[in-house]
Amino acid sequence: MKCPKCLHEQDAGLECVSCGIIIAKYLGRQQNPTMAKRAGSSTSLTKKTKYRRLQIEKELRSYYQSQYVLLKAGINSADAHGNFLAEPGEIKDRLPFIKIEAALGEGLPVSEGMRRSESYFPAHHTKLIEAGEHSGNPAAMFEQLRALLDQRIRIIETIFTELRKPSLTLLCSIFILPLPTLISDGVVAYLVSSALPFSILLLVVYSCTVAFSQFMTSDANALLVHKKLFDFMLYRQFQMNRFVRVFTTLYAAGITTAQAWATAASVSDNKFLQETLVSHVPSLESGQSLAQTARATGIFSSELLQVLNAGEVSGSLEASLGRYVEASENDFEVRMKTLTSRLTIVIGLIISIYVGYRIVVGYPMPEIASISLVAFIS
Repeated sequence: MKCPKCLHEQDAGLECVSCGIIIAKYLGRQQNPTMAKRAGSSTSLTKKTKYRRLQIEKELRSYYQSQYVLLKAGINSADAHGNFLAEPGEIKDRLPFIKIEAALGEGLPVSEGMRRSESYFPAHHTKLIEAGEHSGNPAAMFEQLRALLDQRIRIIETIFTELRKPSLTLLCSIFILPLPTLISDGVVAYLVSSALPFSILLLVVYSCTVAFSQFMTSDANALLVHKKLFDFMLYRQFQMNRFVRVFTTLYAAGITTAQAWATAASVSDNKFLQETLVSHVPSLESGQSLAQTARATGIFSSELLQVLNAGEVSGSLEASLGRYVEASENDFEVRMKTLTSRLTIVIGLIISIYVGYRIVVGYPMPEIASISLVAFIS
């Protein structure tokens, strides 16, 4: 068969192995220009939405949950994926899943189809699914990925929920409190006292963001920042929980300790943690115990080291780590909610100081009304 776009010769298949097009769709667009225009607009939508990471993570969570349930029920991968495509829910970009379908049609595993959409499926997700396919239990990996995404989404939504109202109050106070200036001194004075400081604040934040992005382009700088981040207890707990959860799943699936360790290390988005864990893989390959290797890294908590040691000695490492990570994740969520509530108090304190300043400076009747409005919003 010859590809209609690049003329590459290949065996029959849904997708061209050279240029990657879905052949049936390409031919349909050539025959129907109107559909081609619609497809073009759909592609532009994909470009706009692919950077919305939280939306993609919600889509991935839905997909992983679907595959776990169907595979657990005994349905094969091709039928499970086909059922998902038939009812994709709120999936905005179907192309990555169509590529998986094409790979399955060629007799390839799901992980190979995921690898064809690297900008959509994170590399460590593909590695986990591939490990599950090699061990004969991909359902367990789909379930773990769903759990990891579920926790991450829940954390982000908790932070947004807790901080939305105080942040909105702070923003409104910048524009509401100077309203008397608009009445007494005109628009220019009002802009100077409200919009100008706000614009300067935005400029400072944007400049700091750009400078930080430039700073992080160097691997050495990125490693330094990630190492400092890892010193933050709550962040360390989150990253270690992810590592332990994935390692436990891989270990339970029968994958060797060294390979499970290396694959679980790739799940972390912290370069310092990744490099530290990967550098100790040779120790595990040489036969060193898991507890000794973990202790040599210098990044495991004493509690986790005790769990590793007790689990290896008793032969119940999987169960011990499972109980540990469940308790640690519950503790993390409690700490996260405590932190967000403290940030809310800090924002409230800033608003109170600003309102108090306005009162000390002077409080004519219009200003008392604007302060009351800010208090009502908060």
